[in-house]
Amino acid sequence: GEQTASLNSSLLLGLFIGGDNAGADTVEFDNVQFCWGGASPPPTPTPVPGSGEADLRLLKGDAPDPVSVGGTLVYNLTVVNNGPNVATDVQVVDTLPAGVTYQSATLRQGTCSESGGKVTCDLGTLNVGPANSVDIDIEVSVDAGTSGTIVNQASVSSSTTDPNASNNTASASTLVATVDCTALGLD
Repeated sequence: GEQTASLNSSLLLGLFIGGDNAGADTVEFDNVQFCWGGASPPPTPTPVPGSGEADLRLLKGDAPDPVSVGGTLVYNLTVVNNGPNVATDVQVVDTLPAGVTYQSATLRQGTCSESGGKVTCDLGTLNVGPANSVDIDIEVSVDAGTSGTIVNQASVSSSTTDPNASNNTASASTLVATVDCTALGLD
């Protein structure tokens, strides 16, 4: 039969239960339909800082690639909170590869510091969605004697539980050219 329950004065939830389950101790639902009455959909819950889970994602790139010895290399990191809640105490740690020297870090939210080849960026609270993402540009110079491919690795963490740790790390491989790329118009 039809069962309805009034949740509040503007919302009525109706359930149609199909199947022949009269008198049963348990009910198996063959067909469940939810009917929404009202002019607008239900409100989206407001995330509460520090509660629940927040899926942080870290993206990373580098430019230029290849780079010349003595040249400037920029690592670009983007931190996105895929939700569903606000992430608190967000921190990015970027481990610089051997053969580079830290110059600076630029970001619109938070602060970065470098010590012993590790750049630590404290971003604070990160709201949900791509519009709230934080870009970090870390500028390094390539030391004399560096050659081959150098690999930069970074990770993001938060005091908020992250249900998907697989997207919390990122790396960028950069070829260090032994010829002057600038003279060739490649740098």
